[in-house]
Amino acid sequence: MKILITGATGFVGSHVTKLIVNQGHEVHAIIREKANTCRIDDIIGSINILHADLSNEFAKIEEYLNNLKPEICIHLAWYTEPQNYLNAKENIYSLQASINLLMHLAKLECRRFIGVGSFFEYDFTIGYYPESSRLKPESLYAATKIAFSTILSQFSTTSNMEIVWARLFCQYGPMEDERRLVAGTIVSLLKNELMKTTKGEQIRDFLHVEDTASALWSVACSNLTGEVNIGSGYPITIKEILNQISDLMEKYNLIDMGALPYRVTESMFICSDNRLLKQQTNWQQKYTLRAGLEDTINWYTKKYFK
Repeated sequence: MKILITGATGFVGSHVTKLIVNQGHEVHAIIREKANTCRIDDIIGSINILHADLSNEFAKIEEYLNNLKPEICIHLAWYTEPQNYLNAKENIYSLQASINLLMHLAKLECRRFIGVGSFFEYDFTIGYYPESSRLKPESLYAATKIAFSTILSQFSTTSNMEIVWARLFCQYGPMEDERRLVAGTIVSLLKNELMKTTKGEQIRDFLHVEDTASALWSVACSNLTGEVNIGSGYPITIKEILNQISDLMEKYNLIDMGALPYRVTESMFICSDNRLLKQQTNWQQKYTLRAGLEDTINWYTKKYFK
């Protein structure tokens, strides 16, 4: 199949791209000219790449797509700079670019469009989240994701394109940005540096990035349409994750839990209801949390101690 991927150089996107390439499909990726391709350097020779910016080079993209006519699009490109993305104006540009892409792919009769959202769209007072849960944006990022998912929902009623909105929960794993929790903790401990955290009582839903990628691909290959959660469905405290990392690395005194306060807007319980994903696709989770953390630790150890 001809598969179009946006966001192929990102954390999740790189793993999705590798999975599909390794299955022998014809993969096309739209990548900005100056994007860092380090996450996909090992497969870059197996990808058809259009160097273009979705936000301001769409005429170039249209011409490419007119010749390509992809069968499936997995749209992961969005502004997600850690610590900056939640209220960045770039979310508006990402929304505009996404709408342009959607409309043109529909014109070309692309069969399936997989848009990727986030648990940030949900009302954080609920706890467990089935897909029907109430939405309540508390950031520009969440608001623009909801806006696009709403457009997709309405567009699907008048289009022959099969449309899916996949809401991701928390991911971790190899090649994660080191400013994020799991990667940041592992790297700090590898460097024998003190990692300061909150008390870690927050409950979250963490899924290894390879399992996230395989879930997205399972969704893409299924007949499922509409909204679907992608998460482990298993609630765990941040404290337990940090304790497992320190135990696996045998570094017990380098995490200072309670050194940081909770954010004012901190939600204490966020977990996916992933029954729809399991019922409507052939997806199976590969990693337990401990095995996934061990895999991640091994990857960062090799990176820093080759």
